[in-house]
Amino acid sequence: MFSEINADKETWRIRGRLIRVWKVPQLNNTTETRCLDMIIMDEKQSKIHATIKSSLISNFSPRLREGLLVIISNFGVDLNNDKQRVCSHKFKISFFRSTSIRECENIPIPLYGFDFVNFEDILSNKVNPNIFLDIIGLLKGVSPIVNVGDQVNKKKILKIDLQDASFDNDDTSHTLSEISTGNSVTIDEEFCRLSIRKFVDELQEINEPCYCAVLATTVKIETESGWFYLCCKACIGKVTGVGNGLWKCEVCRQDVKFVVPRFRVTLRVMDDTGIASFVMFDKEVSKLLNTSASTLKESLIKDDDADTFPEELDDLLKKQFLFRIRITDFNLKNNWRK
Repeated sequence: MFSEINADKETWRIRGRLIRVWKVPQLNNTTETRCLDMIIMDEKQSKIHATIKSSLISNFSPRLREGLLVIISNFGVDLNNDKQRVCSHKFKISFFRSTSIRECENIPIPLYGFDFVNFEDILSNKVNPNIFLDIIGLLKGVSPIVNVGDQVNKKKILKIDLQDASFDNDDTSHTLSEISTGNSVTIDEEFCRLSIRKFVDELQEINEPCYCAVLATTVKIETESGWFYLCCKACIGKVTGVGNGLWKCEVCRQDVKFVVPRFRVTLRVMDDTGIASFVMFDKEVSKLLNTSASTLKESLIKDDDADTFPEELDDLLKKQFLFRIRITDFNLKNNWRK
């Protein structure tokens, strides 16, 4: 059942009916498609939002049409952080290149998934204003489209006047909807201008040094890689043990007695196209957790629990980050894709 879908599990297989399928245009060029979106409904009439990025639409669109009963497997699950959500499910599914979809039969699911809301609940703010609603009403009027906002956050607003279909009296009409479009510049977009924007599955295709930006959600910590490394207290260079309580610094080439731990956390991340492992180092992790690796390690030692992972690292999970990745000649020569 769709109610069970969450981001903790990587492998899912679902069946349902495609009750809505539509193309989403680019904000700055409505002639181009940004993604193909769907609403899928199961036997319990639970709904979930699904999306396919533009580069994968041709792989799937011939097999997608409204009303189709399907079985879908090998897809991604992420929190639905859209400002305006097409259904109430807090997660959204994303198609990968390897996603499988096939038709099925004999599932008792209605063709339409309407869930009508009455006017009183809308006007008394009893419904979530960020989730799309189904209503029945009489269209009484449409105002001209007006531009609002500045040049950066420019939007077009269309107001419509709807009358509750349960009454004949004109006094029951209300302006219930403002339809807006906009083209605002986000921090993520500014970040991407400094690097080459890439999806996870496109990282495998890189064959020259570059900086790239990947927007992805953290799903788990790879514990086998550890969570810190030891470094020279003087220069913060990586050290290796040489015995007798001494360490060899790889940067200053000296034998040192004093070393400190620094964060090195390997995260499993996911976007609409695939899954990969990214490493976050001390500067970023310390800032996100507002603590140091030394503090966490000392706390574990006091609790006689030095070999475990600190619980504080869980604060890095189930969050969306814009990662800036540097790919060097060294990475390329050493087959970094593995």
